[in-house]
Amino acid sequence: GVKFGKTCQVLSKPGWLVAIIIASGVLQTMSGVWEWGFRGIGPATFRIFGDTYRAYGTFEQPNPFAGYLGMIWTVAIAVGVGLMIRSAKSPDFAQSRRLWIPFGIGLIAFAGGAASLAGLYLSFSRGAWIGAAAAGIIMLIFVPRRRWIGISLAIIGVISFFTLYSLNLLPSAIASRFADVGNFLQVYDVRGVHVNDSNFAIVERLAHWQAAVNMAEANPIFGVGLGNYEAAYETYRLVKWQYALGHAHNVYLNTLAETGALGLAGYLILWGSIFAVTIRVIHRAGGVERALAIGLLGTWTHLMTHQFLDNLYVNNVHLLIGALLGLLCLLLNSIAERQSAQNF
Repeated sequence: GVKFGKTCQVLSKPGWLVAIIIASGVLQTMSGVWEWGFRGIGPATFRIFGDTYRAYGTFEQPNPFAGYLGMIWTVAIAVGVGLMIRSAKSPDFAQSRRLWIPFGIGLIAFAGGAASLAGLYLSFSRGAWIGAAAAGIIMLIFVPRRRWIGISLAIIGVISFFTLYSLNLLPSAIASRFADVGNFLQVYDVRGVHVNDSNFAIVERLAHWQAAVNMAEANPIFGVGLGNYEAAYETYRLVKWQYALGHAHNVYLNTLAETGALGLAGYLILWGSIFAVTIRVIHRAGGVERALAIGLLGTWTHLMTHQFLDNLYVNNVHLLIGALLGLLCLLLNSIAERQSAQNF
């Protein structure tokens, strides 16, 4: 009964916000699943295999849709597992129906996270897949209290993935999406690259990267001005790529182009501080609070990794990021209150 009360106390402040976030991910996934396999029609550029289409939810684009879900599944699964373990570890779990409530809530949260991860997969967004893999690895590292165990598990996971890839044992849907990426890893100038349907998305992204680099080279300290990438694009674009996409499809190059080295340094310091604070919470918290902090660390990892290939600050996604940062603040406040009570 005491443990049940403590669990409810932990969930009383951030629980409603976590529930809304998970529910939004599930609703987006439901929309994406309908678009992928049941709607029957969709944008021609989103057709992926036969009569199926890349899921895009209400975002109208698969990449921000996948990025949104990538920031949700980590929190949902972490909190779900945390609640279930916290309940199941109680010696009274089998006899106490009160302990079944947080366990059931944890199971629902876990299912919501799994659904969001499935929606992310159906987006067929390579950037989101890489971001989700990075998030999973980081979370795996921080789950055990003994860091060397987590690092070992992460290394085993990475080795297993590349072993399956080298042996052509990965699902064909995943392997086919990455089949031609390696050919462009060493391409620094795409002006001479022959463009076709299979490589268009990659070459277009690289062309916008080059435009951002051109802006940064011409304005290295202060950039072309915050929010001016699209306005300056015509001056710095490559010849064959006349249409600006609004951003450079790489948040770091976009920040460098618009705000120069000073702006990029500030951006990296900001997110470095957020990572540091989250890791500090993981070390100091326990139970469900620690699980939530690990989920948030996975969220930041997905965001920072995915944005090497895109810009996720679109479609009001910043509201989700603000809510997740609010959860981090609640965790900090909870830890500070406990320390204050102990000192008193």
